[in-house]
Amino acid sequence: MESDIEKHVEDMYGVLGGKIEKNVLRSDLELYVNQYRVSIPSAKRSIVKRYGGDPDALSVGVEKSIAEIAAGENGIDTTGRVVYAEKREIEIDGKKRVLLSGMLEDATGGIPFTIWDFAGPDIARGDLISVRNAYATVYRERPQLNISSRSRVWVRERIEQWTKEPKKISEVSGNEMDAAFVGKIVSWNQKRIVSKGKEIEIGYGLVGDETKTVRFTAWKDFGLAKGDVISVSGAYTREREGEVQINLSERTEVRKMEGHAIPSVARFGEPRKCTISELRDGMGNVTVSGRVVRVEKKEIMHNGQSVTMFSGLLADGTGKIAFTGWREFAFIGGQDVRISGAYVRAWKGIPQLKFDEKSEVTAAGEEIKLQEDGSAAQEIGALAERGGAMEVNVRSTVIEVRQGTGLVFRCPQCGRTLRSGECRTHGAVQGIPDFRIRLIVDDGTGSMTVNMPREISEKITGLTLEEVRKRAEATLNQDAVVADVSSKLLFSRLKLSGNVFADDFGLSMSCKSAEMDSGEINEEAAALYQGVIQSLGM
Repeated sequence: MESDIEKHVEDMYGVLGGKIEKNVLRSDLELYVNQYRVSIPSAKRSIVKRYGGDPDALSVGVEKSIAEIAAGENGIDTTGRVVYAEKREIEIDGKKRVLLSGMLEDATGGIPFTIWDFAGPDIARGDLISVRNAYATVYRERPQLNISSRSRVWVRERIEQWTKEPKKISEVSGNEMDAAFVGKIVSWNQKRIVSKGKEIEIGYGLVGDETKTVRFTAWKDFGLAKGDVISVSGAYTREREGEVQINLSERTEVRKMEGHAIPSVARFGEPRKCTISELRDGMGNVTVSGRVVRVEKKEIMHNGQSVTMFSGLLADGTGKIAFTGWREFAFIGGQDVRISGAYVRAWKGIPQLKFDEKSEVTAAGEEIKLQEDGSAAQEIGALAERGGAMEVNVRSTVIEVRQGTGLVFRCPQCGRTLRSGECRTHGAVQGIPDFRIRLIVDDGTGSMTVNMPREISEKITGLTLEEVRKRAEATLNQDAVVADVSSKLLFSRLKLSGNVFADDFGLSMSCKSAEMDSGEINEEAAALYQGVIQSLGM
C-alpha cells in the first residue's frame, strides 16, 4: 500500500513541476483517501488542481481487474488480453479521427475498449497489453474503457497465431465480443429478413454441448446443417430475458469438426412443468410429477450393446402416460416421483414420456392425487389435441357401424386380420375365427374409431362367436351380423375405456371395456336446458 501511495505522490510531484514538497502531497493524499474516503484518482485530481496543476496530466492510475472497472471512473490502470481489435477512421465535427476499438479480457471478465486518436504501435488480437490512466464510460448499458492521449498503453506480450481457448457453452455469458466454444447444431432453420434496409438470408437454431444448449443466429452463410459439430471463435453474445444468445457474424471463424462427436447435448431452456394431460408429442425438457402405476426393468440390445431400461405407466390427476427410462430408476409401483428434463415422443400413436441420464428423477415431495376409477370421461377433441392417450374413459354416441364388423379370421402367429386367407406378414395361413366390432363414435367434440375384441363384442351384443360364425356360414357373408349389431348399438351412448391411438386416419381406441350409458342422459339434458335458459337470461 505504501509503495502504491508513493507512485501516486511521484505522479503528482511530476505534474506540479516539483513546486510542492512530496511529504505535503503524501499528507494531502492520505487525508483525502483515509479520512474523506475519496478515491485515489479523484483525490489526486483535486490535490493537483488545488496547487494550480493540470489534473489531466496525471498518468498513474489505480490497478484494477476488468471486473472491478465501473462506468464514471478515472485513472484506471489495468492489464488484459486483446481478444478482438479493429482499427477505423471516423469523422467527428468535421474532423477525421483514427481509433482502435476491441475487446479486452482478463481472468475476471471482458470490457470493450477504444483508443482515441490511435497512433501507437499496432495492437493485435492476442496481445497482452497494459493500460495506464484510462477512464470508463457507459456503452450499451455496460462499462467501456477509453484510452485517451493522456493515457499510456503498451504491449507486454505478443503471441503469433494466438487462439482463444474454447469455453463450455454454459460458461459463455451475455455481452461477450469474442466467444469461443465447440458445439453441436441441434436445430437449423433459415429465413430472409430486412436488415439495415437490405434483404438478407440468415440461419438460426440451437447449438449445444453437454453443459448447455442455447439459441444462435448465423448472419452469413457458413454452410451449416443440423448435426454439424463446429468450432467457433469470435462470436458475440447478447442476453435477452435472462437467456444467452450467440451470434455468428462476418468476423466469426466457424470450422466444422469432421469426425468429432458430442454424444450428449444438454436440453434447451428451463424444464417446463406439465401435467400428464398437457404432454404432447415432440415436447422437450418437461417436468412431470406422478405416481408410478407399474414399472418393469428390461435388458435389451442397443447399438450392439446390452443396456438396461425401465418402462411403465405414470399417473396423475389428469391422466396416465407410458414412460421409458434410459437411466437408473429406483422407484416402484405406488410411489410418487418427479421427473425433470424429460421429453415426449409418440410410440405406436400414443405420446410416451422418455427420460435419460440428463434427466433428474427424485421423489415427488408431495402426495399425487389421482383420478378415481370410472371418473372424469375425457373429450375426444382433447384426445385428438393430445395425439392419443393411455387408459382413458370416453362417453360417446355410436354414429356408424363400420365395415369389418362380424366374423374375421386372424393370423395364428401375429393376430393380424387375414385378407383372402393371407396374412400380410406371414402369407397364407390357417386363420383363427374371431368376432370383432368396429364403430365410429362421437361425443360432440370429435369422433374416433373403436375396435372391440371378441369378449367385449359378445358382452355388449349378446351374440357369441359361434352364433356369428354360423350366421356367416349360412349366408356366405362374414358381415352377416352387421344388421343385428346396428340395431343394438347404432345411436346408443356407450361408456368406453382403453388406449387411444393417433395416426393419419385420426383417432382409434383399442377398447378394454364398454357398457351402455343411458342412466345420465336425462340429467345431462336437464343441465343443457338450464344452460340454454341462463344464456338467454330467462
